[in-house]
Amino acid sequence: MAKVLDLPAIPPFSVAETSSLAQRWDKWTKSLEYYIRTSGISDQKQKRAILLHLAGAEVQEIFETLPETGDDYKTALEKLTAHFNSCKNIAFERHVFQQATQKADETMDAYVTRLRNLSKTCEFGTSLHEMIRDQIIEKCASTALRRRLLRERELTLDNLLLIARSFELADRQALEIEQKFDSSTHLNSIEQQSESQQSRRNSAKRDSNNRLKSVCYCCALLSTKPVDVVASLVILLGSVAKQQENPRTIGRMLASFNNPTTTHLKTNVCLLLQPTMYTIARTAFIRN
Repeated sequence: MAKVLDLPAIPPFSVAETSSLAQRWDKWTKSLEYYIRTSGISDQKQKRAILLHLAGAEVQEIFETLPETGDDYKTALEKLTAHFNSCKNIAFERHVFQQATQKADETMDAYVTRLRNLSKTCEFGTSLHEMIRDQIIEKCASTALRRRLLRERELTLDNLLLIARSFELADRQALEIEQKFDSSTHLNSIEQQSESQQSRRNSAKRDSNNRLKSVCYCCALLSTKPVDVVASLVILLGSVAKQQENPRTIGRMLASFNNPTTTHLKTNVCLLLQPTMYTIARTAFIRN
């Protein structure tokens, strides 16, 4: 009794691209073998029917033209394989192999696997490992690895793989270390920027404090919050009287009045009494 298959079907085989028919047919038949084994089908006629059904309409048309195809799976597969292999061009297949370059993100093991698959239709025979070795040296992505491999006098494919894996491991470990270092450097840079900004803020604050310290000379003499304007005037008159023998002090008082950038204390007493105080201070300065 035929078994009901509940597996995703493999894509049909396309014969449109004739340049790689043999290689693609070999790859497709491997997928077919996995499919049949997974389904658990052992009947030869049923396997033959699955082969033709999954291969698609294009392969079915070719199969109908082949002689002595038999009624079993093995014969049908051999006939189709012989047909597609007859389309194989060894020179072209080797050209495709020689053009295979390692990709930037491709590991050496993956690259070697790709080269092995390409070599199946090249008929290298006993020189297969040497051809793969030479292709790696010429087309590997790492210049440093190429130089390292060329230093080996008797380099085998197995030794090449050991060296390449060591290089890849060292690159990954070095990258991890460098990323941590870059992260640490970035954090230090942020901290330095923060410290620089704080330093600028502190400097600005000191400048502001220095500007605030440039208060009116007369206000500074008062040093207390006066109760009213009259009391402030009395205090100022006393200060002027004490400094009559010191023209330098009287001059600083006049300069304080005249300076438009002078910062007065919160009471602004000097602003209220400025005309009177200026006259008193100037008179005292002239006398001296």
